[in-house]
Amino acid sequence: MLRIIFSTLVCTLLCCSCKKNITELQKLPAISQNGANTFGCLINGKAYVPSGWDGNKPNFSLIIDPSFQNGTFLMRVYRLKDNKYEALSFASNNIKQTGSYTISPTSNLFVDYYNDDTGCEFLFSAANFSKGYVNITRYDLVNGIFSGEFECSLYSQTSCDTIRLTNGRFDKKM
Repeated sequence: MLRIIFSTLVCTLLCCSCKKNITELQKLPAISQNGANTFGCLINGKAYVPSGWDGNKPNFSLIIDPSFQNGTFLMRVYRLKDNKYEALSFASNNIKQTGSYTISPTSNLFVDYYNDDTGCEFLFSAANFSKGYVNITRYDLVNGIFSGEFECSLYSQTSCDTIRLTNGRFDKKM
């Protein structure tokens, strides 16, 4: 009887002490299309979600104007941690419906990235270029919801390493 109790206790302690390993992908918000006000992606394999407050603007903002330049949007996110700022921006014209849109040096869709910690800055310019896509899955002006997924790589001809944005998702209530 003592062996059974001891064995049960050991098994219980071993099971309770196991930590569930959370992957970087599991740290991202779920993909949704209901205006959940979520954004996330992996930046070079590490989870990135907006957080913090810079005292000036929200850490996830979206501006859409379907009548200007045949449909424009500007989406900005940032993460502020230990006074270090890491920001992403997506902008385009000529988009006012769902669909897959190419990110490239010749497209109307571009991505900017800035990181205080590394000093890397990828602005849309001749010295930098990007490739990838944004798939807009919901563009609903009536209900005020803008959702989608994205992946891209940002390259620099200067000193910064390539930035890979993967498993990207956004779902914003306008």
